Amino acid sequence: SQAKSIAEQKRFPFATDNDSTNEELAIAYVLIGSGLYDEAIRHFSTMLQEEPDLVSAIYGRGIAYGKKGLHDIKNAELALFELSRVITLEP
Repeated sequence: SQAKSIAEQKRFPFATDNDSTNEELAIAYVLIGSGLYDEAIRHFSTMLQEEPDLVSAIYGRGIAYGKKGLHDIKNAELALFELSRVITLEP
């Protein structure tokens, strides 16, 4: 699958040392690439419930909010919030 290939090659930001986690992250990044932003946000959010400081999921969720449309102030604020968290965790 596309996600498995992306996970194996760690072709996404802030990949981890855990293959299973990387595969889940890759699935969500594929959802973003497919324009399925709400699904990606849900996928990242589920991952963050188990691992709240998972930088790649925080980053991906911020990107997904941004891709949903920054013209919506709520999306813009959520994107900025998530990406600011990434900067705090990965200075």
